[in-house]
Amino acid sequence: MYGSTNPILLIGAALGLVLLVVLVLALGGIDKDAVRATQEAEQARIALAIASGTITYDMTRRQVLAVWGEPDDVESRSLLTTLWVYRNPFRTVTFDSAGAVVDYLK
Repeated sequence: MYGSTNPILLIGAALGLVLLVVLVLALGGIDKDAVRATQEAEQARIALAIASGTITYDMTRRQVLAVWGEPDDVESRSLLTTLWVYRNPFRTVTFDSAGAVVDYLK
C-alpha cells in the first residue's frame, strides 16, 4: 500500500512519543543548566568565528554578511537550500530553509 499510512503505526508512534515525554518528566525533566551551557558554548564558537573573519556552521545570514559582506550571486538550490556565491576570491555558503549555514567553501 504505497501512499497510505497504516493507522496502527501512527497510534504506535503517538504512544511512543507520549511515553518519551512521561519518561523525561519522571526523570526530572531536561537539565536547564546543561542546555544553557550548550547554548553559551555555541554562541562563543560563532562569536570567535566572526572575530576571526571566518564562516562556520549554524551562522545566520546576518552573521555571514558581517564577515563576508553581500554575495555576488544568490541561487535557490531547492525549496530547502540557498547558495550564496562570492567571486573574488571564490567562496560559497549554503543556508538551510531556516537561514542557518549548513555548508561553505572558502
